Amino acid sequence: MPQAALLCFRAPRILLYHGATERENFFGIENYRQKHIPQEALRQQLQFIQSHFRVVPLKDLVTAWAFSPREARGMIAITFDDGYQNIFRVAWPIFKEYNLPFTIFLPADFIEQREPLWVDQLEYAINYSKKDEFKIMKNGNFSFPIVTKEEKICADAVIRRYAKLIPDKKRKELVEEVIDQCGVNLRSNLSEEPDYTPLKWDEIRQMIRSGLVTLGNHTASHAIATRISPEEFRGELFHAKNLIKDRLNINCRLFAYPNGQPGDFSKQTAAVLSEAGFDAAFTTEAELLSGKINLLALPRLTMDATKDQQLFLVTISGIRTFLRRMRDFLLARRLSSGDVLAENDITNYFDRQAVEYERSYSASTPKGYSFRIRRQRIFELLHGLPRGTKILDVGCGPAVYTKEFLDCGFEVWGMDSAPEMIRIAQDRFVGNPRTHFAVGRAENLPFSSEKFEVAVASGLFEYFKDPGACFKEIYRVLSPGGMLIVTFPYFWSLPRMWDRLIIRPAGRLIRIFWQRKPKADSQEFSKQKVIQVLKQNGFTAQEIIFYNSRFLWTPFDRLFPRLAVRLSKITEEWAPAFFKTGFIVRAIRH
Repeated sequence: MPQAALLCFRAPRILLYHGATERENFFGIENYRQKHIPQEALRQQLQFIQSHFRVVPLKDLVTAWAFSPREARGMIAITFDDGYQNIFRVAWPIFKEYNLPFTIFLPADFIEQREPLWVDQLEYAINYSKKDEFKIMKNGNFSFPIVTKEEKICADAVIRRYAKLIPDKKRKELVEEVIDQCGVNLRSNLSEEPDYTPLKWDEIRQMIRSGLVTLGNHTASHAIATRISPEEFRGELFHAKNLIKDRLNINCRLFAYPNGQPGDFSKQTAAVLSEAGFDAAFTTEAELLSGKINLLALPRLTMDATKDQQLFLVTISGIRTFLRRMRDFLLARRLSSGDVLAENDITNYFDRQAVEYERSYSASTPKGYSFRIRRQRIFELLHGLPRGTKILDVGCGPAVYTKEFLDCGFEVWGMDSAPEMIRIAQDRFVGNPRTHFAVGRAENLPFSSEKFEVAVASGLFEYFKDPGACFKEIYRVLSPGGMLIVTFPYFWSLPRMWDRLIIRPAGRLIRIFWQRKPKADSQEFSKQKVIQVLKQNGFTAQEIIFYNSRFLWTPFDRLFPRLAVRLSKITEEWAPAFFKTGFIVRAIRH
């Protein structure tokens, strides 16, 4: 890759490493995410960094960026999260060789109590288990086969991702359950695992005395800041701060958010950090430093899995960040042009759009009105169901129906494939014993057979080329005679036909101008097609309601959104079906 392509990106940047290893081979799935990079790869990376950037201590970069961003151009700072012992054993000698500074963010209890990090405990238990499968019963009803390496990676990835979304207390219970089920515990073998072992205080002192190493706070127990209460977060901060002060006589004023992705920090956590006297905090959002300065949410480029030199170059240059942005843009364009996305694309898209999706329900726009009238019609169909009804919300999003379900006296299970949607749902109803949320897919629902009396699937099936597999799963989890309420975009709707036949073929420029934000529809259905698919999968349609009258069409609904909403409200009750954009089916399971 030409050096000019790298050097043109002169914005300051902060790198995030986790560890380095002298080992070339690992047993099973250990280090499959490559957070410990090979020592020779690290050496080559540091050679490049020293040649092309001004490597400075993290606090110096933060100061320059805060007071003189122009002076910070070309600067780079290097950080390590979590405090693994291989930082001292493998990485530090290389940093000394090149005389390069770096910062270590310590989860203090990892060092003090030598309690393995929960992600490592999970990986170790699954990797070394001699069982063919294990089950999770306390935190759902799931079975994970773990015979092959691929199955073990899948089990670890799914559970780890889910564990990061739930409250910290439940996460601890989940990890302990997996350890018990697998029958293997890293705590008993930590001294024999060089890349799971924490630093010792004496090793940290030795690195600090060199003048190259500074420290930051990473909480006490590596708890994700938004998965605990503000009081618990404050306690984590001060416990870690005081422990480091006591052991090393250092007052840490820099903080790194554990996990550090959007949703793992907030204005509230920033306020706690500010009150606690921290100067800056760092995320794991993969961005260069640019734009508006927020010292309590500074991004870092994660260097995990960059042993390949080309991948390292596109990461450190910022090209990887640019390509990710382009991917997100093109994904949005595919949605707005009506393409049917692959399921993984849909999950990733809604994962990123979770907050905006929730706001759409209250927006004074045609889209917001469509969401609200759809919700109103669904609850009209649910009217009269007895209190205590067990209801499953398939594709629940950020729990936009849950409050109304609870007001009706129902017990609610919500499922969505986008983890960020589930995180928002759990945060909204934390501690409510009548709500249960889980990450899962509609084609493989994580629930036992005949568990529910009602299932609702709103705004879901337009994203599946073949909804039959989803209907089969809903049939399985519904009790005999159970009710299904499901929504569809209406194929023969005049507003949709206008979009489909006139607006979309008009060309890319029109789409970009009028549809900068993607629409929430992909494929459309006729009433006859839906009735047929339901019948093939064991359901009988009993009632069909059309909703969302639309008399002002694209682009005029975007030019005059309030007028469009007003016209929809006025005509909703009497407009014929072909002026409405969607329909809702109430069906009964055979």
